[in-house]
Amino acid sequence: MATENKKKFEMPHVYIILGCLLIVATILTYIVPSGQYDFIQVNGKNVIDASSFHYIDQTPVSPWQMIMDIPQACVNAAMLIFCSFLISGAVNIINTTGALASTIGRVAHVAKNKLVVAVPVVMAPFVIMGAMGITEPNNVAFIPLGLMIAAAFGADAIAGTAIIMFAISAGFTFAPFGTATTANAQIIANLPLFSGWQVRTIGVLVFWALNAWYVGHYIAKVQKDPAASLCKDDPNVVRFDGEFVPEEVTTRRNIITIIFALMFVAIIATVIANIITIQVIASIFLIGGILSGIVAGYSANKICNLLVQGFEQIAFGAMMIGFAGSISLVMNQGNIIHTIIHAMAEVLSTLPTALTVIGMNIMNIIVNFFIISGSGQAFVVMPIQSPLAQIVGVTQQNAILAYQLGDGLTNFIYPQSGVLMAALAVSRVSWSDWAKFATKLIVIQTVAGWIMLVITTMMGYGAALG
Repeated sequence: MATENKKKFEMPHVYIILGCLLIVATILTYIVPSGQYDFIQVNGKNVIDASSFHYIDQTPVSPWQMIMDIPQACVNAAMLIFCSFLISGAVNIINTTGALASTIGRVAHVAKNKLVVAVPVVMAPFVIMGAMGITEPNNVAFIPLGLMIAAAFGADAIAGTAIIMFAISAGFTFAPFGTATTANAQIIANLPLFSGWQVRTIGVLVFWALNAWYVGHYIAKVQKDPAASLCKDDPNVVRFDGEFVPEEVTTRRNIITIIFALMFVAIIATVIANIITIQVIASIFLIGGILSGIVAGYSANKICNLLVQGFEQIAFGAMMIGFAGSISLVMNQGNIIHTIIHAMAEVLSTLPTALTVIGMNIMNIIVNFFIISGSGQAFVVMPIQSPLAQIVGVTQQNAILAYQLGDGLTNFIYPQSGVLMAALAVSRVSWSDWAKFATKLIVIQTVAGWIMLVITTMMGYGAALG
């Protein structure tokens, strides 16, 4: 009897998902009644008049216009796209020097018997990288280092992967100085760039401590009983049998580490001086990357090649910014965004404000399953969520936090996350084993995020900015 070959379900490519959403948005311009809110001036800013919604003549978008909107959306987001290329190129140069790897390796080697101190410290540079919005695919390049550090701690590949991934998660979820999420969302919400960074930084510190405790607890459990390892029965997982030997610490690498730290200081200084822009961020990274290459002794050609290699690594995510933006462009042209906002406001306005912002977060958790990209999700969700927040009494900063918490946490558990699956491919940890380890932390983080949203709502976070 012939056995029937069953095809395994394969998650559609994110561009297929975005393309389907674009088609759906276009069809909706023929179905959903066109409507508009009027805008009024409040403290010098245009905000929606919540009582002014009215229907207008239908303005459907043609299939040809839908296609035309894809390149137009890329043009509209050109500054963000090109700055993302420059940042990724600069980070690739810094990664290649091995400076951060040597610094972290030295700390792990010295403090391997003091997990309470060692785990947060080795995670610190990656928390900073996440806070600056440095993620895919740069974090994947550090997974081998994480595996060696975990081996030095007497733990397994899950712990090694978690050291890197959940350090990035702590910083990226709030991204006080991240371009892909915070900057994109604040530009859409018409807020000063990186405003409210102080509260986001507190969030980073809380999640850093939470994630370090969770990872450290798992490492201690495996140290005490290797049978407690969740991947002990997997013959394919990476195992590091020899003694961990940190990369050589050199004067050049120490200088590059200092350059990296100064880049972060420079970004904070520009925020305080109120001169921060996307161009400023990209310029700081470009200067830091080139200086790092020079200090490492790289030739001009090698620096340029590494820069281009970084461009290639981010091309997928950068172009997604423009592609995703075409969805909101179509909905704007069809004048259906305000109609959708009006319908959502009717539901959410019946809830207390604190529960409303949690509802926004849950909506973003669902959306992130289909659009596993922080920048892409910003351009799809925030054009709706920003004006919706005005109507239901949620501040723009809290609306952005609700979006970020919905995106940042689930990136590290959803199987369609390209960065997560790339990291697991390097460590050869199965997704099912990873899910057993990570799910509890994601739930804890989500509840902690809801508590933070309630607190920031009660304190009126960002109310002065509208």
